[in-house]
Amino acid sequence: MPQQTNNPYGNASAAYSNNKAAGLSDPRTLEAQVLLKSASRLDVLRTRMKQEGKLPLSEIMPDLEYNKKLWIVFADGAADSNHELPQEIKNNIGSLAIFMFKRTIDMMAEPKPEKLDVMIDINRQIASGLMKKPQEQPSAQEGEHVEEHGTEQSALTAPEASVSTPSLAENMVSDTASIEA
Repeated sequence: MPQQTNNPYGNASAAYSNNKAAGLSDPRTLEAQVLLKSASRLDVLRTRMKQEGKLPLSEIMPDLEYNKKLWIVFADGAADSNHELPQEIKNNIGSLAIFMFKRTIDMMAEPKPEKLDVMIDINRQIASGLMKKPQEQPSAQEGEHVEEHGTEQSALTAPEASVSTPSLAENMVSDTASIEA
């Protein structure tokens, strides 16, 4: 019997095919769905932490790890010099990814449910922007207004980024799909 290797990307193609068959062939939709899934997992974790008090790290880590893997994929795509997104958008994605990584470490060191609030909000806000059709995107002034209130993610869904440039998933669909697997 051949020995199986632990390849985290081994089922990526199959997972992507399953998502495509389920109507998630649009990379923006795929990214939004994965972000919403992560937000949902973190929300359930936050609720459990509020109800049950301190949870062992072994029960916290799977949801934090899922979110971290997702943001690694986004950061990797943003760091790709060949990706067509404008540099400003890629910088914003990179900054958000770094924030997520730091918050994950902070949660591991001192788990508190309220620390998950901003992680959940960022994932939901970006997913919302990705799910809008380009003509439904807020104007540049609206995006700037939201940014003034502390939500950097508005720059990720600016009309100029979504209309003329591909979603990050177009260059890394198999990596995103492997998170789903």
